[in-house]
Amino acid sequence: MTAEYKKLGKGQDLESGMGSPFLDDPNESCNMAPQAQVMGQARFGQQPNDHLLFAILTTVFCCIPCGIVAIVKSVDVRNKWLVGDVVGATQSARAAKRYSVCSLVFGVLFFCSYVGIMGAFAIYSIKAMKEMGELGQPNGNQLTILHQLQDQQG
Repeated sequence: MTAEYKKLGKGQDLESGMGSPFLDDPNESCNMAPQAQVMGQARFGQQPNDHLLFAILTTVFCCIPCGIVAIVKSVDVRNKWLVGDVVGATQSARAAKRYSVCSLVFGVLFFCSYVGIMGAFAIYSIKAMKEMGELGQPNGNQLTILHQLQDQQG
């Protein structure tokens, strides 16, 4: 059951108790809630894809700043579609996808550079440890010199 409302007359308001918002006569017409205003455009077809899931995933796993903008644009698609702004909804959908792709690209580039830098560091560390191991092992000439020094002292 839905409640029907009537217009309050002059001098009546709900706070003072001088009027009731309910209709006495169900056939009486009134303006209930303002309807969503269409921005001069008719809605044809389906709502554009808002790419919300893509935006959320790229925000979490790739690049946070671009991902946040993508989420905002994704939500904007739904809001503009509900108001009737088809062109604005389509533009926001394209922008959401564009920012999501940018977030993904930045995330992949960051990951690749991180792996490259860590790989180079690991290779450098392994080479350095091998050199230290070779330097730490005395060769034959060094052993004879060491024994001669010990004999001279003792």
